[in-house]
Amino acid sequence: MHPRTFRNTGVSRYLRIDEPESIRPALLYWGTEFYYRSFGEILHSIETGEPARAKLFAKSDWECMQRHPQLAAIFDDAMTNLSAMQVRAIAAAYDFGAWESII
Repeated sequence: MHPRTFRNTGVSRYLRIDEPESIRPALLYWGTEFYYRSFGEILHSIETGEPARAKLFAKSDWECMQRHPQLAAIFDDAMTNLSAMQVRAIAAAYDFGAWESII
């Protein structure tokens, strides 16, 4: 290999867009200012019981999403991604046969 030449490894494939089991959308969300900065204000949440984001952004999470459509899209992709990663385990752990439908 030449210096400054990179290639994917078995683990890094999960960062690719075209990987069916990619964790990229979740990682992109977790890296946003909206998500990450809140951890720096955890003391505010402990002392007041209020969400750290309320202090940082002076609005609710949903108001932030409305005002920042790009953030909302990242959030939506992450929630879809996280649900897809968990759905098999959830379906296997519970007997849903008692109900005709679940909404």
